[in-house]
Amino acid sequence: KNGSRQLLKEGDVITIGKIGQQAHINVVAKPKFTAIMKRPQIEAKVKSKEDVNRQRRQSRGLGRSRGIGRRRSRGRGKREEMPIEDRIEAARTRGEFISALRILSAKGDAQRAISVLGIMRKRNVQPTAMCYFPVIGALKRSGNWHRAISLINETQALKLHLKMEEHKGLQCCYNSAIGSCKPKGQIKAAEKLIQEMKELGISRDIFTYSAIIGVCQVGSHVDKVFHYLNIVEEEKLEANAVIYNTAISAAISDFNSAVRIFERMHKAKIRPTDRSYGAIIMACAKAFKYRDALKYFKEARRMKLCNDAVFMATMSACKNAAKWEAALELLDEYGRIYSKKKIPIVLVNCALAALAAAAQKEKALEIVEMLEKKGPKPNLITYSTLISACANGYDSNRALSILLDMRKETINVKADLAAYQAALRATLRCGNWKQSDTVWSWLQSDKNTKTPRPMDFSVLMRICLNRQNPQPSRVLRIFSNLLKNDESKMKSVHYILAIRAVVIKVENSQKENSKNERVPAQCLKLLSQMQSRGFFEIEAYAEILGLSEALGDSLTEARVVLALCQAIEKEIVRDAI
Repeated sequence: KNGSRQLLKEGDVITIGKIGQQAHINVVAKPKFTAIMKRPQIEAKVKSKEDVNRQRRQSRGLGRSRGIGRRRSRGRGKREEMPIEDRIEAARTRGEFISALRILSAKGDAQRAISVLGIMRKRNVQPTAMCYFPVIGALKRSGNWHRAISLINETQALKLHLKMEEHKGLQCCYNSAIGSCKPKGQIKAAEKLIQEMKELGISRDIFTYSAIIGVCQVGSHVDKVFHYLNIVEEEKLEANAVIYNTAISAAISDFNSAVRIFERMHKAKIRPTDRSYGAIIMACAKAFKYRDALKYFKEARRMKLCNDAVFMATMSACKNAAKWEAALELLDEYGRIYSKKKIPIVLVNCALAALAAAAQKEKALEIVEMLEKKGPKPNLITYSTLISACANGYDSNRALSILLDMRKETINVKADLAAYQAALRATLRCGNWKQSDTVWSWLQSDKNTKTPRPMDFSVLMRICLNRQNPQPSRVLRIFSNLLKNDESKMKSVHYILAIRAVVIKVENSQKENSKNERVPAQCLKLLSQMQSRGFFEIEAYAEILGLSEALGDSLTEARVVLALCQAIEKEIVRDAI
């Protein structure tokens, strides 16, 4: 009373909180209970626990003497075990339908949830905003933003926005609809939904702007991230760590913007979370800012916010900078912090990738041997990364021996396409064509490995065109096999690599013979095939133009320039400038 501490007694009238705000509360007297609370100002009579329980039973329409409440709780438990089909069939009230819709939403069954709305109308139960909310939530999980917006339009047709009691439910519906635009990065549709909320008088909360910033993350709209953060400050919404974490993740490809958002979070006196540090360190990793990543890692370590995601992001920064010593130190530190927990194999694989980038094959082999003895158990990515370390260390024999062990399943891991590609890279870097032919024959005869897709062949073609020992004949052979088997699935990159292989072949013959030659007809044939398939890439034109200029073939140069100009006029060439 009057700010002093006093024991509450049954029958006392107390005032709590600030003046001018109204609320309702039941204060239950407990023995030896003293407190000073800051709440909206209210005046409430302190009641005994029995009075409060009696009032709750009366509000629910239950009687104490008949024991209906106990039977109701048992019945409720039985209803939760009912199959969803039986639950929908037995539903007659709006609350029962909402319960069924929430179960379908948790399962992600959007089509069944939409059909339940139709069943409600047939049974003369008018859907409210809270009925549409779980349905739009299910569509959000599947990324079906078109259907989510159509349901929002249905709520407008029902004129639910004219009822004040529906505004909270409509706010939740709009937030979920905005979230459904995230998988496809539909920023324009999300902005249109926010504009509709303003026009209909539906308030926007912090979750609304968190959802649209998440959409900006997919579309890389960093400028819009700052725009919506400014709106949050202008509308005086209480920002939290969630919206800032989403904003940092949206700016993860722009290091400077991510740092600005992180500093803004500090200025707003919001304590960063483990996700905050994981996002900012990943931004450092993508920008190859190794020292900045270590600085933020030390901050997270000091604040005891280092989890697996923070370690993984820091390890990625070490991998991109080829700092294998720091990667191994991180593994040791993880073992010290989590002494009772095994090091995740994902973290070890990332450290191995750092060793592979630095061509430290011996260290990588030591770690894999230690894993085979003590654990965690190495997986497919572990051995594929080890083969990559041998490839970068120009040790094709060791790479082939590891691949052979994977083929024979002596290490309980079957080789996949990535392992074969790493072994091919090792053999071609060492210039050992016989070994590369062996690896290629293994890949084609391996029944356990999935059939390489055309895009997988593009990786193999790039490997064969490496700078040290290019093999254009092999690239053209792969290209001809693709034409015979999967011409319909071929992409523009296959034609570009084939043209580049022809150019390299001509350049090599030019160095040996030192005679002026014309651009081979194969280049122009590949270009025409590419155009007939609807592929107009500037790289293909540039390759042939560079070769024709080097050979002094003005006729071919004029033909290619004419074809390029025609494509530019039709506006079908990308990056034409």
